[in-house]
Amino acid sequence: MDHWHRTETDEGRPYTFKDAETLMDDFFDEVERVLAEHGIPFETVEVKEGDKP
Repeated sequence: MDHWHRTETDEGRPYTFKDAETLMDDFFDEVERVLAEHGIPFETVEVKEGDKP
């Protein structure tokens, strides 16, 4: 069992870790939710194999 914070002052809420893929999916779902809450568009950038970072 782990936890996550919604704000700087949030003491944390339980988060059940399943695997790394689910953790990343949950993280980006939350990022998208918070951005939408603040009226900030969530944009993804296409990265093609072989592109330099």
